[in-house]
Amino acid sequence: MKLLSPLIRFGADAEELFKNKKGSEHQYEVMLAVAQVMSSSLSLHQILNTSLEMICEQLNIDAGAVWLLDEDGIKLQLFSHFHVPQRVLEKLEEEIDVRSDPIWQQINEGRQAILLEEYPKPELAGMLKREGFKALAAIPLIHHERVLGRFGLGRRNDKPFTEKELRLLTGIGEQLGTAVANALLYEKTRLLARQMEAIFDAAQEGFLLVGCDNHILSFNRAFAQLLDVEPNDLAGKRCEFISEQLKQKVKDKNLGDLLEHINLIETNPNEMIEVEFEMTEPNRILSCYSRPVFDEHNNRLGRMWMLRDITEERSRQEEMLQLERFNALGEIAGGVAHDLNNTLLSIIGYAELLTHAGLDERSKTFAERILTSARDAAHIVTRMRAFYRAHRESSKRTLIDINQLLKQVVDLTSNRWKDDAERKGITIKVVTDFKDVPQIEGIAPELRQAFINIILNAIDAMPDGGTLTISTWQDSSQVCVAISDTGIGMDKSIQNQIFKPFFTTKEKGTGLGLSITDRVLKELGGTISVESNPGNGSRFIVCLPSRSIKSKPPEENESFEPHALRILLIDDDSRSLEVLKEMLKALGHEVVTAGDGIKGMNKFRQRLFDLVITDLGMPGMNGFQVAEAIHAIAPQKPVILLTGWGDTFEEEQLQHTGISNILRKPTTLKTLQEILSKVVSK
Repeated sequence: MKLLSPLIRFGADAEELFKNKKGSEHQYEVMLAVAQVMSSSLSLHQILNTSLEMICEQLNIDAGAVWLLDEDGIKLQLFSHFHVPQRVLEKLEEEIDVRSDPIWQQINEGRQAILLEEYPKPELAGMLKREGFKALAAIPLIHHERVLGRFGLGRRNDKPFTEKELRLLTGIGEQLGTAVANALLYEKTRLLARQMEAIFDAAQEGFLLVGCDNHILSFNRAFAQLLDVEPNDLAGKRCEFISEQLKQKVKDKNLGDLLEHINLIETNPNEMIEVEFEMTEPNRILSCYSRPVFDEHNNRLGRMWMLRDITEERSRQEEMLQLERFNALGEIAGGVAHDLNNTLLSIIGYAELLTHAGLDERSKTFAERILTSARDAAHIVTRMRAFYRAHRESSKRTLIDINQLLKQVVDLTSNRWKDDAERKGITIKVVTDFKDVPQIEGIAPELRQAFINIILNAIDAMPDGGTLTISTWQDSSQVCVAISDTGIGMDKSIQNQIFKPFFTTKEKGTGLGLSITDRVLKELGGTISVESNPGNGSRFIVCLPSRSIKSKPPEENESFEPHALRILLIDDDSRSLEVLKEMLKALGHEVVTAGDGIKGMNKFRQRLFDLVITDLGMPGMNGFQVAEAIHAIAPQKPVILLTGWGDTFEEEQLQHTGISNILRKPTTLKTLQEILSKVVSK
């Protein structure tokens, strides 16, 4: 009716003109004929072409043309023409700038048809005269006081346009302007509908709309594909058809839960459901979401269904879970291996010393058997350690864009900070501030897991919602990442323990997430720290080296017998300390021992030593810190790092901390002698 109302008024105007003016019957017929054209179509070209032809024929006009204003309101473009000579048409097709066009200025100000004594452009005016045109008129196309364009008419005979004709043409221009506006709106609406339909049909998620009578109204291609049915099978069906298809194709283990949800919405149409299930044919996992659709007055219009293939997503989550479990096993195995290596060091060390202690033949045989069994046990520990490290050591480090990786992490965790949060009725806002930073070298899956662990902890710390902020920046030769939340925060006692395996403050937590993250980052030469206060949220800061990793130069095999050395031996394990002392003395060296790093540094400052052997894992001051402290006092002093963890170290890390070589537990007299020779020879 909105589209027809201008035409109804147009008919009323025509009827009034007929009643009040004698001899206007022909003009009345023209107006009604044009009104019929405008009401019969919403095609812009058809309306303008037919209307222009009818006006010319009914009013004995020889030629005509219609121009429409562009969207910017600056240029007039030829849109339709009737019986315009070819030479003239070529000139009319040129764009007209309304800012400098006198005809436009007249009709835009007067809003009525005008007579043209002569066309303003001399070249075109000459052409019109040569073609015999003697009477010209310009008429505005008006809609809601806005001029949308104009049409021009020309006669070759001597009959001028009368005042009555100009009033008629002004009225036709107003009604034609309304028809043009409606046609343009229709075209825009059709274009928008086609674009929306294309987007709807191209979506990877499957969508389906059902009316209140349970008949299917619309669906996209993905919905039919995910349901594994032909699109023609869905068209016109009732919603029960979908339920039957799901019942046939869902695995038995999920069927009960699915039927419960379907029954729920059948008994309560206003209910919203979300359920996951595994299909049998084809074998995939789907997420099904369904909710009612309401209009602006809260009247139910129907129901929307969405199907999403989450097979790969669940596969990735399962891989991450397996990796976390495997890493947890690695943490346990690593701890066991460390303790066993300390014990085996004592067994192997003392057994070797016994074989050189001048025992009788029978006792020496027993000592050699002990030594053989202990070496076999050490080999088993090495194989166990290699097993839990194999998946990481086989992975090659590559150049990584940390900003891109973090974007992937944000996307991978969106089900927690967006979907789960919305279901709980809370909002978690994610803010990113990524600076232009260099690439780093690392193993992308491990780094993703590390950052996912941090983000999931941050989400769990905001039970009432909040803001998660992720930022990156460069600090000297490091790339840093900060992940901040506005959650409950934590006190110092918790901060001191959060990176320890199996420590958790959650009811269902494993206590492994942050410990794995800490280990992954340390293996890449990075660090992680936390800033937090109760009630004020937490901020985790990760820094990773941006430098490339250099390959370790090949070692030269040299035979060198060191003279008697004065050695400082530092280890917090008393058994390891004692047996290594005896082994070094058996090799002819003077040994001073210390039970931790701080005591060791005190003794180092008091006496002169040829070299230092320090354990890696010690309370208060670890082996790296001891090496750095010694390097600061005596840069040329050799330091051997003793470890039972089976760690791998980069050459740059060793050089940076002043470590000359690595001695792994359990060791033998031969290995100990070779490492001492190598270090002293340098």
